[in-house]
Order: sequence, then C-alpha cells, then structure tokens
Amino acid sequence: MKNGFYITLICVITIGIVVLWDTRPELLNPLASDKPESVERFPYAVLHDARTSHFDESGMLSYVFDAVTLKHFRADVGHSSDADHMLITAPKFILYGDKNPWHLTAKQGKVSDKGSKLELWDDVVVWQKSDEKSQLKGARIELKTEEIAIFPEEKRLFTEAHVHIASPTGTLTTDGLEVNMKTQRIKLLANVRGQHVPIR
Repeated sequence: MKNGFYITLICVITIGIVVLWDTRPELLNPLASDKPESVERFPYAVLHDARTSHFDESGMLSYVFDAVTLKHFRADVGHSSDADHMLITAPKFILYGDKNPWHLTAKQGKVSDKGSKLELWDDVVVWQKSDEKSQLKGARIELKTEEIAIFPEEKRLFTEAHVHIASPTGTLTTDGLEVNMKTQRIKLLANVRGQHVPIR
C-alpha cells in the first residue's frame, strides 16, 4: 500500500512538471532566481534523464535540451514565484537556426529569469560545424570556457570568463566574448591573442 502511494506521488509530480513546461514557451519553464541562498534548500521536485524540445512560432525546431538531473527549487514551498529556479546536472543543449546548429555541454547549469536565461559552468564546451559551402567545409569550430550564459530566444551567448577557441585555421584566446547566433558573429571582449594556420 505504501509503495503504491509513493509511486502515485512520484507520477503526479512528474506529470505536473511536464504539464507546466508544455504550457509555456520559455526554456524548461522555471521561474527566475537571483537569490543564491535558495540553492541550499531542498528541491521542490527532481526529474532524471529529462529531455525537452522547443519550437518557434512557425513550427520550426528552436532548441533541444537534455539533462541527467533537473532540480526545481521554490523560494516559497506553497506556491510558484519569480524567485524559483532550476539547477541542472550534465546539461546538453542544441540551438538551431538558419545555419548549422550550435551544441553546448557542461557539468552544471541553472535556468533563471523565467526561463529566458540558461547559465552553464564547469567544463563548458560550445561547438558548431562550419557550412559545407564555406572554405572550412564542415570542419568543427570549438569554444571552451568555465562559464557561459545562453539566451535561447535571442540566440545569444555571453561570458566574461577566459575562452579558448579552436578551428582548422588556428586558435584564439580571449577574456570574454559575445556570440550572436542569428548573424553568426563573435565579439571578442579583451586580451585577444591568436595563432593562425594557413589553409592548404
């Protein structure tokens, strides 16, 4: 009898989370959190091996998100609020656009600002294959850093941390960058150094 109760309770929590996510367009649909002290609280709900896909208004796939564990934290256990947030273990994020998709992985992450902001940290890797029509012809361009913020609706990445960028044409290092995935432009912020390898 007790086992049946716990199974039912877990199912209800899982269904509730899925319904909440599917009824809003924001990333994973958690609410915002600017209060780091709430991280130490027990999670309101935990979901393992989660996967969600988001489509834009025209029905095109906008992004896909995977995580080993999602922990939803509430500032007030009694109800949802703008101080709620979600912590993520082993996030994997694929952001689609007009060009080849961008892939992002890390060991940890957090969703905040009502789902409009995703922060990744600890061994962050961002990569994309170049266009087959370009001079690099499908080569992988890879970016590594310790932390980065993603704004899925804006198709934008931002970090002030040290970044290492590698491609078949060479390497670049910079302290901070901003990536506009819509325009495929990367803005390097400070202390930029590079090594160029000519294409043969």
